[in-house]
Amino acid sequence: MSFIVSALGIIIFVVSLYDIYRASVCRTWSTTTGKVIMAGARAEVASRKKIAPFYYTYKINDVEYLGTRVVFGDTILQWISFLAAKFITAKYKEGQEVTVYYNPAKHEVCALEPGITWHVFASIAIGAAFMLIAPTL
Repeated sequence: MSFIVSALGIIIFVVSLYDIYRASVCRTWSTTTGKVIMAGARAEVASRKKIAPFYYTYKINDVEYLGTRVVFGDTILQWISFLAAKFITAKYKEGQEVTVYYNPAKHEVCALEPGITWHVFASIAIGAAFMLIAPTL
């Protein structure tokens, strides 16, 4: 059991470090205008599904792309917390025009808010906590 918890902690920690890297470089990426096409959150209790639909479209060189990421650093929190996803999507409304930061080398990699946010630090703390408690199990 301790091996599984430790491995999970390491995975969370590494993914969070990668999110820090992407959040940092995102500030230097190109920008374009996009439009939110779906923003909301709902819980389907009967099927135990937690859904936070959030989509925006943007065009680069007449090619339309579909984005879902608001910030880098929320990867782990969105896996485990419906409330985190709801909080993030609460500020965007359907039809809203947004600035999209996209990777000039891979146009499909994008985010709406560049830079490091509290989400990534929460994820790092969760990963570290898993690694610390693993030996006690």
